[in-house]
Amino acid sequence: MFQADGWSFQPGRYEASLQLSRSGNHSPLIKNFCLLISKKAVDEIRGGASREDIFFWRNDMPKAMASNEYSGCYVREAEWRGQAG
Repeated sequence: MFQADGWSFQPGRYEASLQLSRSGNHSPLIKNFCLLISKKAVDEIRGGASREDIFFWRNDMPKAMASNEYSGCYVREAEWRGQAG
């Protein structure tokens, strides 16, 4: 879950990292990732989702894996399938 009061996504590419703290003397786990957010996805995020809505974001679709621009980035699955604009 991502929550930032008073701020909203704009279409574009977002670079981020996720850091997980571990118990004991273990160093944190850090994973870098990116999101590609279209205008359609921004509109859906701003509009909110009902409890029945699930939006799948994937980085393993063949079209994404074959593209240097999108490789490794999470993109709405429907956009790779041509279902979203």
